[in-house]
Amino acid sequence: MRQSLVGKVLVAAVVAALIAPVGLLGQTGSSAEPTRDDERHVLRALLDEIHQLRLALQRANVVSYRLHITLERIRLQQARVDSISRDLESVRARLADLKTARTQMEEQVKSLESLLISTADANRRAELGQQIQEMKGRVSIWTRDEEQLRVRETELISASQIEEAKLDELHNQLDRMAREWGAS
Repeated sequence: MRQSLVGKVLVAAVVAALIAPVGLLGQTGSSAEPTRDDERHVLRALLDEIHQLRLALQRANVVSYRLHITLERIRLQQARVDSISRDLESVRARLADLKTARTQMEEQVKSLESLLISTADANRRAELGQQIQEMKGRVSIWTRDEEQLRVRETELISASQIEEAKLDELHNQLDRMAREWGAS
């Protein structure tokens, strides 16, 4: 209702502003008084111009809305890509830590096995055997964890590629909108 009233006031103001000079022409004493047809022609031209302005504003509003939606989707998609990237970095860091710890533990196991062979004391041999078994158990757990992390890394790499492709498509949409807006 308010927008319609504003539109009517705008039309009336534009028409009044354009008709006033036409009316003044008749008051200057000029012999060329505008005719009714001339006034209608001027009014028709003004109404056509107002209609074109209204259409241009509507197009601008639609483009603005589409632009806002696309930018918001880009922001959300970028957040997804960033989240996956952080998860991937975290998995890779944990993989590196596990690999280092597993390698060190395997070296300790070899060292203890060498010590076990050279130890004659039965109590000490039992103690070393127990430590070796515990260490091998940890190595086994870490190896399994490492395999699970490798699977997760592969999943995250795949998800990252998919989400980055979606982000690229949104950027392409934004570029197309910019070209369309520039062309019109």
